[in-house]
Amino acid sequence: MNHDAELDLLHAQSADIAAAQLPLLVAFGFAMTALAGFALSSPGIGIVGWFGGFLIGLYAISRGAAAIELPALAKYPAMIATFVPGFCALATGGVWWLSRNAASANAAAIERTERSARLAAQRPATATAAARAPQPTPAAAPRAASPAPAPLPAATPSPIPEKALPVVRAVLEQPADPGAPIKVGIPERPEGMSDTDWALFANATGPVARGAGHFLVMYRMDNGDNWLFVNEDVREQSGLTRDGLHRKALQNLMAIVKRPGQLRQVDHPPYLGFLLDGEHESSLVLVDEIWKAVLRNDCPNGAVVAIPARDLCMFCDADSPEGIVALREMCAKFRDQPGFVSDQLLLYTAQGWSAFR
Repeated sequence: MNHDAELDLLHAQSADIAAAQLPLLVAFGFAMTALAGFALSSPGIGIVGWFGGFLIGLYAISRGAAAIELPALAKYPAMIATFVPGFCALATGGVWWLSRNAASANAAAIERTERSARLAAQRPATATAAARAPQPTPAAAPRAASPAPAPLPAATPSPIPEKALPVVRAVLEQPADPGAPIKVGIPERPEGMSDTDWALFANATGPVARGAGHFLVMYRMDNGDNWLFVNEDVREQSGLTRDGLHRKALQNLMAIVKRPGQLRQVDHPPYLGFLLDGEHESSLVLVDEIWKAVLRNDCPNGAVVAIPARDLCMFCDADSPEGIVALREMCAKFRDQPGFVSDQLLLYTAQGWSAFR
């Protein structure tokens, strides 16, 4: 899915959520009116509130559940609950609260996608400008004249491997030995990848790739308007060992994580997720400190984690069947999308990472 299509979808979801919130509040108000009417021995007010909450509540919950993709096991009991004023207030108020969380997560996704779109727009712009630049036509020179030497192009500073960041490119079925080098071949061009991105990836001879437990990790450097993978020859020229490059990349990632307000946790019931910079969310699985905090605060039974794309990191408690089902569905959605990482769920416990079956 390209950025324009993804943004259209996200804005449409935002509009659906916003349109569902007012009817939910109206139904909640009618349900509270019914409770007040019956409590104050005013049957007329109570009946009006009862019927209003029931009729509007059915419509509001149906529309709100569709907007936030509420599972059927929660949607239909909530609709049935609208027949009883007290339960109607709980159901409509609960769905409205979930819609607020969904709206916040959707707004964050729009911000992340817009940022990625701006980065993607910058990359082909440089190559397109160079391709369209007019080329001078050589003119005949006098016999006696010697051509003037062409000026040397200004040297372009090379990206520094010491500033590289780690990128998780795949999840391994069996954990690899720490630091084990892995030979990465050039795969078939993913659908949707730009010409510039593909040229950078295909021309990267021998990118550094190593196993880090269950993860295949590569390293890339910010080149201003694109990313460059660290090759073995560049690594050797920098004097870094593979372990040294990995340590530096993790330090660089931690520097981003520790920036005030950079790492954010978002609720997207029935699972949670992390937002970082729109590029390295999946790399957060390499930072144990984050997942130890998750075990303490959110997932006491272990964290089931999904990283279907490099800018997605989602998790839920291992004792949450609804969350696990939702994570599997999200992985399936991204299986054929550009930037896909893995559809394998992982489990993080006090003993570390393992494949979740």
